Amino acid sequence: MMAEETAKTLERSLYTDMPMSQVKTEVVIDRITSAATPRQMERVPAGARFDFEMVFNLYREGDLDWLKYVAEAMEMLEHDYLGGQGSRGYGQVRFVNCTVTVASFNGRDLDAAPQVGALRKQLAGRAGGSAA
Repeated sequence: MMAEETAKTLERSLYTDMPMSQVKTEVVIDRITSAATPRQMERVPAGARFDFEMVFNLYREGDLDWLKYVAEAMEMLEHDYLGGQGSRGYGQVRFVNCTVTVASFNGRDLDAAPQVGALRKQLAGRAGGSAA
């Protein structure tokens, strides 16, 4: 979900064509005929912030061991992109202000599990992360 602050900014912006997005015209040029074909791409403006929540369900005892891959996957995504047109700079993301909240699992206190502590530590090393 788009962060409330970003939504308000985009609603007032002179640089959006639609309520919260921009339309960018690009031209495709046929390499054989040199014919130009314009097309329009709708995109979210650079710098837009979104609220993000990930739910990691545990079904078996060993599932906690998969937590070590969460921060790694987030970092890999930051070096890649979401959606199409990534080679043009679209879809780049950065995770900031990351926190880990744990709900109980069958009455077991997982908040103190070493895997949860390790994930908190990994995310705290990121920009704006918190180990709380």
